[in-house]
Amino acid sequence: MIIVHGVGAYGHKLVKEYNIKEGVATPLQYEGFHKTHESVLSLNKEIMQIFADKNLPVETIIPIDIFLTKNKEIINADVEKIRNFVQQDKIPVLFGDMVIDQELTAIPLSGDDISCYLAKQLNANILFFGSDVDGIYDQNKKMIPEINKQNLVQYTAAIGKSRHNDVTGGMRNKLEKVQQYKKDYNVYVFNLNKEKALYKNLVGEYNGTKIDLREE
Repeated sequence: MIIVHGVGAYGHKLVKEYNIKEGVATPLQYEGFHKTHESVLSLNKEIMQIFADKNLPVETIIPIDIFLTKNKEIINADVEKIRNFVQQDKIPVLFGDMVIDQELTAIPLSGDDISCYLAKQLNANILFFGSDVDGIYDQNKKMIPEINKQNLVQYTAAIGKSRHNDVTGGMRNKLEKVQQYKKDYNVYVFNLNKEKALYKNLVGEYNGTKIDLREE
């Protein structure tokens, strides 16, 4: 198992405030870069303490240490470090973070990007997105049971933006990243707030919107 947690207001608010979504160039943006990184790092420390209190064998991997992007696209990542932890029966924990970009100095790399990239590189079977809603909704606010190659175009146009302060694109970004990094894994977007929803998914009682864009 690999966990990638979101950063919410710890990251999105600062990225917007310092206008660093498209890169870092000015002294003020450099300040925003450092503040955002330290902010999401502090959130990760809080989450790791919760895991530690439950005696889970977790190990933090700080994204800025292993990811390199170019014009917002991941071009390199030290996935072997993650693989080694998994082989030792440990649970790597990553999170959305500021990372170095070869063209833009630094950019915010979302948990969506990290999750979909790692799922492909590490040959995952299933990728779960835990959210605060039951799945992905269409323009009529109805949950979509399954998105596949046959209805992808129809639903991509119907998926709205996040209602939260989300600089990384919300549900639409998740779907786009699944398309970009698709391989032989299924995706489920489900409500993490529902009791035992995560447990049920992990034991095969899947719930939420299924995304199946697997290659033939």
